[in-house]
Amino acid sequence: MFTFNIKLTDNKFVECRELPNKLYVPFVKSIMNNDNIIISNFIDKIIEYTVINKNQIKELNCIDKFLILLDLRSISISNSITINTGQLFNNTNVEIDKLCVHILESLPVITEQVFIDDLIKIKINIPKDISYESTNIANTIQSIQIDQDLIQMNQVTSKVRESILNFIPAKLFNQIINFINITTKSIEHINIITANPKLNISKVEFNIFNNTLFEFIKAIYNENLLNVYKMQYILMSKLNYDNDTYLNLTPNESQLHLNFYNEELKQQQDEYNKNSKASSKTH
Repeated sequence: MFTFNIKLTDNKFVECRELPNKLYVPFVKSIMNNDNIIISNFIDKIIEYTVINKNQIKELNCIDKFLILLDLRSISISNSITINTGQLFNNTNVEIDKLCVHILESLPVITEQVFIDDLIKIKINIPKDISYESTNIANTIQSIQIDQDLIQMNQVTSKVRESILNFIPAKLFNQIINFINITTKSIEHINIITANPKLNISKVEFNIFNNTLFEFIKAIYNENLLNVYKMQYILMSKLNYDNDTYLNLTPNESQLHLNFYNEELKQQQDEYNKNSKASSKTH
């Protein structure tokens, strides 16, 4: 099994395995269906499968998960993201490995904050989830303690998170809003995609308090499902791969094998054309 290390926030590292077709294909299908809840569940499955040390998963924040998904895209599919500008011959590429370095080098230190008001104690930090139905406020709260009762927010549903907000005093609520505003300001200089008006490219800001990271992941993993199935058909029908073999390949490996097959067909066709010309000259 091939594994690799991914650098995350706070100089953490996680060891990951590659993303195989058995997860990639249904993930592409879920993106095509555009059901954000199912897509979000698939992201959790991908993180769960690829991160080797399962104990590290609960410590990952949304930036960590974003970086893992970027690196998986780079290694298991392709390091290059092509942006269609809508202008002939003016498509541009973004290199994922350089994007990861840019984010980590530009990211300020964001530390956990603890706010207390009477019997209520709240811990807030970088949100855990890349995608969420609840507000950014609820997702920023890591835990809330009311008297002796401690609630870990990543262990309750989004509806419960939202209902908990009703119990937060205005003083604490305003402190949470202030944390979000300060943190947003501190990372606004980071762009996932830099604007280029000449090429009709819009800026994609790095925002951890809305669904920007989630939508970007959807965009870079989106693929024409027909092309995916066509590749699977060729590998299984022409190269005689069984289903398990195909599902355990990465998308990148699948494409390489298909390229080898196409090169072989081209060589056979070139040889046939060459022999045909030689044969016609002798007659």
